[in-house]
Amino acid sequence: MGKLTLDEVRNAIKELTPEEQEILSADLARTKETHPDVLAAWTAESERRLDEFLAGRQDAYSIDEVLARYKK
Repeated sequence: MGKLTLDEVRNAIKELTPEEQEILSADLARTKETHPDVLAAWTAESERRLDEFLAGRQDAYSIDEVLARYKK
């Protein structure tokens, strides 16, 4: 079997069970390398957010509170 095209892969994914799709998604996320610029930007943003929280300028929310906002 030769190399599959992107469209062939997309069609094959549609035939997977939801559980198999989730496993594939997790596998892809683990293997994807993050570009150094993107990693640096997210690092800076997370440090900024932590500084805001520690200084009392940002509230913290539980995961249940966050999810409840999107279930409305």
